[in-house]
Amino acid sequence: MKNNLLVVVMISAVFVFTSCNDSSKGDSDYGKVIAVDSVANKSKNEVDNLLGASDDQKPWTDKESGCKSCPVAFYKNGVVEVIYIKGKADRITVNKVKYPFEQSIILGAIGLKETDPSFKNSNVMRWSNIPGFKEISAFNANDQIDYILIKTNTN
Repeated sequence: MKNNLLVVVMISAVFVFTSCNDSSKGDSDYGKVIAVDSVANKSKNEVDNLLGASDDQKPWTDKESGCKSCPVAFYKNGVVEVIYIKGKADRITVNKVKYPFEQSIILGAIGLKETDPSFKNSNVMRWSNIPGFKEISAFNANDQIDYILIKTNTN
């Protein structure tokens, strides 16, 4: 009887110590930085209402998208950068995420459901299969997310 009790106590102790000693975060412990679907294709006034007034704004030029002087606005101390093309939030960059560069975490950080990327290597993961978005790309820096680039309509 004492031996059985000793075995149960030892197994319980091993379970408790291994459970408590796990200092790594699970995928669900990494919070959403932004709900990108609520920002995409919105006007600057709508985005300001969602994220607060922009910290800064400057003009942006890009031949491929046809922008000669499109406004780019910065929110949340530069964490979120929005380029407004034809008056709508078309390119959204999420900076300073510093979550692990893992497929199971990236889309959750921008409020989207996990799905397999269309392209993946050690430096970038890219999704071109998410309704409402032309392309979403996440870039790696030292096994952490460096930034996430969301394109809604233009290249």
